[in-house]
Amino acid sequence: MIRKYSPEAFLLMGDNVYIDLPEMPNGVHDYTYYQRQSRPEFRRLVCSTPIYAIWDDHDAAIDDVWLGPYKDKPAWKMPQLDLFRRQWNNPAYGTPEWPGCWFSFSIGPVEFFMLDCRFYRTNPNMKHPTMLGPVQKAWLKDKLRQSKSQFKVLASSVPWTFLSKGDSKDTWNGFREERKEIFDFLAENKINGVILLAADRHRSDAWRNDRPNGYPLYEFESSRLTNQDVHKLVPGALFGYDNKQSFGLLTFDTTLADPSVTYQIVSIDNEVMGSMTIKLSEISH
Repeated sequence: MIRKYSPEAFLLMGDNVYIDLPEMPNGVHDYTYYQRQSRPEFRRLVCSTPIYAIWDDHDAAIDDVWLGPYKDKPAWKMPQLDLFRRQWNNPAYGTPEWPGCWFSFSIGPVEFFMLDCRFYRTNPNMKHPTMLGPVQKAWLKDKLRQSKSQFKVLASSVPWTFLSKGDSKDTWNGFREERKEIFDFLAENKINGVILLAADRHRSDAWRNDRPNGYPLYEFESSRLTNQDVHKLVPGALFGYDNKQSFGLLTFDTTLADPSVTYQIVSIDNEVMGSMTIKLSEISH
């Protein structure tokens, strides 16, 4: 169904496979990927569509994991990243000195910032936890400051909104100081055209994150491509869908006097189950 839309890109935003083995990669890790990548439908999609992938807890290690501030501890941390790197031909993997699943790429006047929310994450129950780590966060700020793109898309493997997963600290709910730092940076530097993407929840949602010092940050979540396990809809979303497997479709129209982005939830049966359009003027200072 996704391939029928002939997308310019397909973003895999974590829990792409469920390995759940925080140890040195072995045959089980490889076989988990073989299961996905031997499917003819998946092969047809990835051979005809540019794929950009980040990871989350289930393909990085285990449920709700934080992997800590070090690049070489625990000992299996870098081998797990190397396993992921063999599966997905991303344009970059962090920096040579500080590797990870973070990078950016552009399609016309739209720039995507794909974030690694696991490799350098620290314990959210400690003081001043970090989701991104200092190097990735500095990279993100520099790239945003330099970007000339009309739209800037910040893609996180976990929800930005606090309401999406209840009281869980596994989302940005557990890293509120850092989230505020990023949002304040956008306002202080008058960075326009930012929208948020997120995954993790086995449903599709649209959210609005209001800020006291800037335009609202609209957030589009979609992460029920194949899951049989369903996460129920929660109050507060602009709209949501959890009945069938679905994917999120983003359409940018930069030919308009006021360029726009449209988010649609498309079911496995090609039903549009939710839609909204945001104009650039609505997300500009």
